Amino acid sequence: MSLRVFNPISTNDEEKIKDLSEPQKYLKPFLIAYIGNIPNVAFVLHSGKVRIYNKKQERIVSEPGVFLLRHLLESKGSPFNVEILAESIVSPLDKTLIKQLGLSAS
Repeated sequence: MSLRVFNPISTNDEEKIKDLSEPQKYLKPFLIAYIGNIPNVAFVLHSGKVRIYNKKQERIVSEPGVFLLRHLLESKGSPFNVEILAESIVSPLDKTLIKQLGLSAS
């Protein structure tokens, strides 16, 4: 299983997301997703640092991107924990916003 839980996004898409979904500040340490939990929103990392991990894999992410999109769209439990490692600015995206933005999990 690869770390396909995170997808980079373009600057243009990131700006659209900021206009449609109020960015929120998270402080470390904070878990925003748990293994097995079916997410009710996907998340967009605008700035900061998150750790995406399970028992076998780990990835530290600090560039803008979307995570848990596929799991939200397919109503699947997350195979990873997602933990805030440094003060981060994150926007939640529900299914309506994802459709409005034309984002896909591919």
